[in-house]
Amino acid sequence: MVRIKGVNSDYQFDAKEKGVREVKPPPEQLYMKLFICPNDEFSTIENIPSECCHGESKTCPGRSKSGHAMIQLHQKEGISLVTDRESKIVIDQAGNIRLASQKSFEVEINGAKIRLDEQGNIELTPASSKQVKVTGDLSIAGDLTVTGTLDGKLSNSILQQLEQRFQLKSK
Repeated sequence: MVRIKGVNSDYQFDAKEKGVREVKPPPEQLYMKLFICPNDEFSTIENIPSECCHGESKTCPGRSKSGHAMIQLHQKEGISLVTDRESKIVIDQAGNIRLASQKSFEVEINGAKIRLDEQGNIELTPASSKQVKVTGDLSIAGDLTVTGTLDGKLSNSILQQLEQRFQLKSK
């Protein structure tokens, strides 16, 4: 056996013939998986006992549940990258990118960060001395907390609306 595995929709292990055979008729949906199983468990294309590894830690019958990684190419679902902590990136056939994680998720580019946590909070952090820019309308459904100072000038109309709405007194 080997720890780097591969399976696909067109071939499977045949217990009667004790070997790999082509699936007939060909399946409607094509797929291919390339994965790592650190436990060296059987895959579905090998002479399998009762259980086998499918490339994910949660379904592997082996003793260690860490160290798995998988790339899947699928005719309908697109491309998936899966880690042993069940984090997944999927690029579907429509070009959409989905990220799935049981924990928090963070994207960082040149010091700028977007962070999503397991409770559903979203945090935007610009790089040092940079800003977050919103082009277009900004709608806030919920409370707004502002810390720090407001730079720039607000129009008299906006100042009057803020004063009336929040009973503020301008300086």
